[in-house]
Amino acid sequence: MLRKEDKPAFQPKLDLTIHVASTRHPEDRDGLIAGLLNGFEENDSLCYWEDRSTEEIRAREALADLLLSE
Repeated sequence: MLRKEDKPAFQPKLDLTIHVASTRHPEDRDGLIAGLLNGFEENDSLCYWEDRSTEEIRAREALADLLLSE
């Protein structure tokens, strides 16, 4: 039986910082992914991109790259 002291410390490979909402036109990978998963704030309301929009396609590609990376 392993004791707590015997277990190695968990080291996540991904930065799992939770983003509440992204901006309307994010340029970085994390902003794109946050916008896809959590939406973005616009005029004090939570919005999501239109299906098959340029932003949604870029965000899906960014998420796929992240999930496929080592």
